[in-house]
Amino acid sequence: MPKRIQLPLTVLLATLIVSLMPALIEAQQSAPENAQWAEITGDNVRIRAGASTQYQALTTASRGERFIVVGERRGWAELQANHQFDAFVHRSLVDADGSTGEISGSRVIIRLRPSQESFRLTSVTEGTRVNIVERHGDWYQIVPPVGVSVWVSGDFVRTLGQASGSEFEAYRLGRDLDEMRAETPQSPTSSETDDSDNRERVRQAEQRLLDDLDERFDATMAEAGDGEPTDEMLDKLRRLAHEFEAFADAAQSPEITDEARQRSESLRGVREDLVAARMAADAQAEEEHVEAEEAEADAEADAEPQPAPRADDAARQRALERLLYQPSEDYLAVGKVADARDSEGRRVYILVHEGEVLFRIELSPQTRDVDLRSLWHRTVAVRGRVVKIEGEPYPTIVCTEITPK
Repeated sequence: MPKRIQLPLTVLLATLIVSLMPALIEAQQSAPENAQWAEITGDNVRIRAGASTQYQALTTASRGERFIVVGERRGWAELQANHQFDAFVHRSLVDADGSTGEISGSRVIIRLRPSQESFRLTSVTEGTRVNIVERHGDWYQIVPPVGVSVWVSGDFVRTLGQASGSEFEAYRLGRDLDEMRAETPQSPTSSETDDSDNRERVRQAEQRLLDDLDERFDATMAEAGDGEPTDEMLDKLRRLAHEFEAFADAAQSPEITDEARQRSESLRGVREDLVAARMAADAQAEEEHVEAEEAEADAEADAEPQPAPRADDAARQRALERLLYQPSEDYLAVGKVADARDSEGRRVYILVHEGEVLFRIELSPQTRDVDLRSLWHRTVAVRGRVVKIEGEPYPTIVCTEITPK
């Protein structure tokens, strides 16, 4: 989790729209009335899931890092969780549309991890809009909605002043407020422009921002094509795709929206291909490793076969039949599967522990389909009945269960 707020370029578009339509935007982006900017005054200050040291530490904050405080409890400052923090909701409870979605249940729990047993962050009502970061199996990772709080000791917080609605939303989604103020043009008045002028101004601003994002798009795609599918590269593709989706959601011009969504889909497609390629490479490497180990073990076994005297076949069969069809307590043993040669040169399988032969392995009707060769040199737990057959140097276990460890 990043320790410093990294704020995407798309905030400039949202701010420009705010400047052109202030009344509408302020109505949509209202902050809690007690929301205040605050600054961390210590080093490596722990941010926790609750107002106590008994709660899990989610991350650490550096001196000077800023958050928005929305409350206080017993000496702990309540912070609105922003894009830096994880939040998950089950996919079955979200009607998703690209990078946004709408809660479809009456009281839906938002959790810290993609698990029903994970820590509960908050609950939201039906119709709540959420920003989707990415999918994790049956869960969506989302930007923490309004009301998801994290906590820090009040000893390490200094309040700075009231946070406006647009500031609150920009902070929650991860947008650079300083760049917003520096690059946003002055709001036109009704006497200076009409609605057509406003639309053209917005379109031009959107095009400039898309051009800037396209430069990063080209550089990232080139890097993805030339390099290895590292975790860093996969994360970069995911984050940039999310920025394009957020840009598309905020854009007012249909053609700009379409282009931004196409870029996002391209980035996600490249990321999926890289993930698949890495999984295939890992599987191939694992398969080659197993084959090499098996070949080495076969060579060792052929070079030094272990003699294993064998009793008369008929007498042995009678002893095994008596064991199988007479009541007897099961015996549990753990060891490695190895092979040996009996007195007639036939391969038999044995269970070995720390160099000592425990049993010769025989399969029962319950385990007849087990391929002992596939378990060679692997540690297993076997359960079965034990018999000592005259003429053989160690007892035989007739396995009713064989479980690889």
